[in-house]
Amino acid sequence: MGVYGIIYLFHSLHVFAHAKKCFRCLPSTEIGQFQKVVGGLIELVDKLAKEAETEKMKAIGARNLLKSVEKQREAQQQQLQALIVEKKMQLERYRIEYEALSKVEAEQNEFIDQFILQK
Repeated sequence: MGVYGIIYLFHSLHVFAHAKKCFRCLPSTEIGQFQKVVGGLIELVDKLAKEAETEKMKAIGARNLLKSVEKQREAQQQQLQALIVEKKMQLERYRIEYEALSKVEAEQNEFIDQFILQK
């Protein structure tokens, strides 16, 4: 039972104890009116308790949604970081391949130049 439940229970017990004392003091003609007032008060307190519980559930739902969005964002961030690492490795492989191909091109150009000079 949360704080609101304890307050509600305490308040209800207090109202009923007070009502019991007043009930003994009232003439019989006013008892019916008093019961109506007390009944209305109980209905009001019940309504407020239900509204408080509804708002509490909404707040819990909003908090859970926020946590879910946060976890999704963290997962997406990890995926993007892994993709960055993968792309950096691919870039390094392409750089090494480019250097090797540039070296082969230079050797072939040198061979062609020497071949032309020999004729």
